[in-house]
Amino acid sequence: MKSAAWAGVLLGVSWLCGHHEPAFVLTLAVMGTGGAAFAQSNGRKAVALRLAIVFGIMALVSAVQVLPAMEYGKQAKRWTTTGPLTWKMKVGIPEHEDSGLPARELIHVALPGGNGLRTDPFLGVVGLSLAAIALCGAFKRREVSLFAVMALCALLYAISRNNPLYGLLYVFLPLVEKSRAPIMALSVFHFAVTTLAAIGADLLFARAEWARESRVLKALPWFAGALLALMLFKPDFDARWMMIALIALLLAALHYAWINGYVRREWALALVGLLVVLEQSNEVGWGWTNVHDEKRTVFLKPLLETQDVGRYLQWFPGIKRVGVNDNDLKFTFGDWYRLDAAHAFTASMLTSTSELGWWQDRLVQMYGINFFVSRTPTRPAQQQEMFQGSSGIKVYANLDVFPRAWTVHELLVAPNEWNGATMVRDGDFDLRKIAVMVKETPRLNLCDAADNVTGIVDQPRLVQVHVEMACKGLVVVSDNWYPGWDAWVDGKSAKIWKVNTVIRGVVVDAGRHQVVMKYRPFTVNFGFACLLVGLAVAVVLQRRREEDVP
Repeated sequence: MKSAAWAGVLLGVSWLCGHHEPAFVLTLAVMGTGGAAFAQSNGRKAVALRLAIVFGIMALVSAVQVLPAMEYGKQAKRWTTTGPLTWKMKVGIPEHEDSGLPARELIHVALPGGNGLRTDPFLGVVGLSLAAIALCGAFKRREVSLFAVMALCALLYAISRNNPLYGLLYVFLPLVEKSRAPIMALSVFHFAVTTLAAIGADLLFARAEWARESRVLKALPWFAGALLALMLFKPDFDARWMMIALIALLLAALHYAWINGYVRREWALALVGLLVVLEQSNEVGWGWTNVHDEKRTVFLKPLLETQDVGRYLQWFPGIKRVGVNDNDLKFTFGDWYRLDAAHAFTASMLTSTSELGWWQDRLVQMYGINFFVSRTPTRPAQQQEMFQGSSGIKVYANLDVFPRAWTVHELLVAPNEWNGATMVRDGDFDLRKIAVMVKETPRLNLCDAADNVTGIVDQPRLVQVHVEMACKGLVVVSDNWYPGWDAWVDGKSAKIWKVNTVIRGVVVDAGRHQVVMKYRPFTVNFGFACLLVGLAVAVVLQRRREEDVP
């Protein structure tokens, strides 16, 4: 029970570590291992209980990441090679095939050259030979057969185009369709083969007599000779293969030295580790760019050359929201300089925002994009040059944008979100005075006097607006509407309305008021509570005596 609990914790932690695909295929591997154990065990009740603990705790620990991700996924549009997709739309099987490991690339499991793929399959001759030794010498050991089957299944999963069984998983297994990148299963393949290689190394250097009889070791010189012959007859092959041939010969020589007593076991293991480093260095980092290579640093230079532009915007007082000319700066400028930016290289965005189109004048105004970074102005009549960096990149001020918060007293009603987005994008009315609502609207008053927004505090999780209202109206904040935001007017809870299909608004009566909006996401808070519960369950099971657990 203790090991099951902590296995669940660590499996849950894998879901907190970035991309969901490696965690997903690891979960599939654990499910397959558990299913095999259940099928072969005489005590199936105990196995089922342990599996329930593993996956129950995994669900609790991973909830702090998975629940917010699912919430965002339902609100967002995702761009793939087949086009934009929403939550309910399936990722087509051709895209899964394109994101798998091509069968022709299997050679790069042993030889360098696969680093142009999304995930590099390279293991090398040292790792593969040691894994083969484990298979040949100890396949009947439970852990060896387990990791061998795991490695094979992960490799077949990764080869989605040439594996018809993958289509069955795509159809019948939940979330496989959403995962989209079966090549990521190579992470499990590498883990399993690496474990086998460690077992093989321990087995190989345990007894010199066994190593002397190993057919794997005898095959290494032949493998090296084949590579050398191939390079002689086909010299346009990757030159790194010559290094792999040399490493194979060195590994064979090390085995010979070990079985003849020329090298102690500790030194033999250390030298095997050194050969692994030499071999992996011919793939890992091989494609890294030299800073003096101008052709290959074309995307790196803007990161360095725009530092003066970034500093200018960071130091400029007041609330800033930045637009970027993608043709001049091909990197995510806002993330690099920690600025609130409207342009980014990303795989997804909120569906409601994407439906408005790509930053036409009305949207630039509404979102308050008060700065634009470009070599030349894109809206000459509304832009004023503020700063020019050493690289020629300039900062322009957009003179016609709205403030971060404003008030309206007139509403237009749209029958649905799509029509509402069209009205916002293409309408001929002033968005500063008239707001678009979908289906239902609050009651507002028209008044002769003007409202006055006297101050605003803008933080990632808090927006505070001080306003003097001439009569009942709508205070609009140009931040995206999203689940988890709550509002208060003078300390009293208030409803947040979705304004112009994408941003937030709160109804405020006449007089002086303070409007506060806070981001308090239920999915994050509930997920964090689940995480604590999962850890607590693991600790409780750890403290119990094993015989006390049924």
